Amino acid sequence: SEEIKNTLLSSKQEEVSKKLLEDFEKFRKDSKIEIRYKSPVLK
Repeated sequence: SEEIKNTLLSSKQEEVSKKLLEDFEKFRKDSKIEIRYKSPVLK
């Protein structure tokens, strides 16, 4: 049903967001760059 599809979709988006965040943190550590302008989403 539509509801189930939406639930799956939103959980998938959460996974992707989490993955992006982890990748970003890893990138930051690896590159040793101090990022001054953090977007509110990342806090």
